[in-house]
Amino acid sequence: MRACVSCLPTLAANHRAQRRPPSALVGVGVLAFVGAALVAATAARDIIVLAAVAAGLGAAWVGVFFLIAPDTMANEIGFPAGNPFQFEIAFTNLGFAAMAFVLVRRHREFRLAYGVGYAIFLWGAAFGHLDQWFAHGDHQPGNTGGILIVDVLVPAAIIALAIADRRRARSHGSPEAVAAAA
Repeated sequence: MRACVSCLPTLAANHRAQRRPPSALVGVGVLAFVGAALVAATAARDIIVLAAVAAGLGAAWVGVFFLIAPDTMANEIGFPAGNPFQFEIAFTNLGFAAMAFVLVRRHREFRLAYGVGYAIFLWGAAFGHLDQWFAHGDHQPGNTGGILIVDVLVPAAIIALAIADRRRARSHGSPEAVAAAA
């Protein structure tokens, strides 16, 4: 992981020199963070923790970028700069990031609720991306690229893992596990 983080300044310099789209640099950063989350979750042997950490880091990354480079992010999606949605999307993502980080350490019983809320947000975003793609021909990388896969699969994985986590807790049968899974 340390090697990935140390290469980010070089990647940023190369990115500016080659005029690559910002999503490529954002993707490298997200992969570095997800790699760290994978190591942490593997040590904890808890896949739902990995999902929450990955979702939290991804949401935090998007939220921060919408705050510090809103026009660039809007351009990646194919929207005009200066649109008020940029500020709203930043804080929506930061809110989901904060909830994900809390759920990693506590509140097993709220993991499914987090997944459902995140699904409503991201599946709605995916629908919007598809509408912009087919109705308006928006083929920007931030609209029709890998974001569609992320928007659909990440919340689905969190929901599935939260359900599996509840079932596993119930199967252990301890009063605490049953109460936490209820």
